[in-house]
Amino acid sequence: MSTFEPPTNSSSWRTFLAKVTVSSLVDTTQQLDYVKSNASIAEVVASLTHYKVTSAPVWDEKNNNFIGMVDMSDILYFFLSKVPEQDLASELRGQDSLKTFYKEEIGDCVDFSKRNPWCPVYLEKPLLSLMDMFGKQVHLHRIPVIDGEGKVLSVVSQSKVVEFLDLTLRDFSVAKRTVRELFPMNAKILSVGSKEPVLAAFKLLQVTKVSGVAVVDEEGVLVGNISPSDMKVLDLANLMDTLLLPIGQFLERTAEFFERPMRGIYCKPNDSLRQVLQILAQEKLHRLYVVEDSKSLVGVISLTDIIDCLDHLGETSTDE
Repeated sequence: MSTFEPPTNSSSWRTFLAKVTVSSLVDTTQQLDYVKSNASIAEVVASLTHYKVTSAPVWDEKNNNFIGMVDMSDILYFFLSKVPEQDLASELRGQDSLKTFYKEEIGDCVDFSKRNPWCPVYLEKPLLSLMDMFGKQVHLHRIPVIDGEGKVLSVVSQSKVVEFLDLTLRDFSVAKRTVRELFPMNAKILSVGSKEPVLAAFKLLQVTKVSGVAVVDEEGVLVGNISPSDMKVLDLANLMDTLLLPIGQFLERTAEFFERPMRGIYCKPNDSLRQVLQILAQEKLHRLYVVEDSKSLVGVISLTDIIDCLDHLGETSTDE
């Protein structure tokens, strides 16, 4: 990871970000972890679970090249497309279908969610240009980083960008702007009840193509979030039973697995951008819900929202 010149009082935040390159976000000395395209889905899920990561580049040994990225969204959507709904309603047929599914090669899952096309960038690419790719128009989630010879050195994610913004923008006045100023409130928030089965939440994710949905109790109060990455917590040996668990019980398992308290993490409309960045970075979240004092949901801020907002936010005399 290269060094970068820290921001000064005389520079604006956009001027600072325009000088930063991708090389400041990645550590090229670390070995690149990848999976082979002919590995079974069961093997890859076990590997991602073991290392507590959500994605990996996929290497095709036959053609001696990377063929793309795969993440838990790809695996989830591939699973829901391969296992018929009527089979999921029958324990016997469901178990047989699942055994067949987990023997499928991971290469067939590459970019199945259409969220991870293979779009490499050079180390020297400016951060602001990278943010264009992570924003709402292109909407990438992970991008491979290559050197001048085309060798893949690393992968940079939206999370890595937000962690960098958390460390570097805190002293600029833009970080003092509020959630209410920067993001739309009272938007329709997708949610599922904590007593609904896990399978219902995963189907909602598939239909809506979002990266996570809120979990609420009977009074509509936020109790958590469920996303494709939570597939890592599924008990492969008893998958049918796990899919039919109430989401509330499943969240208890995810809290234990990720070693974090089971609670709905949120911010409020008058919280600052700096506070939001800090929560997202420290808690390693992909989205943060916005609630009023009554605990009612009034908004949601994803990593895409953060990056897109800053990418398109115009310079003003107060944002220095």
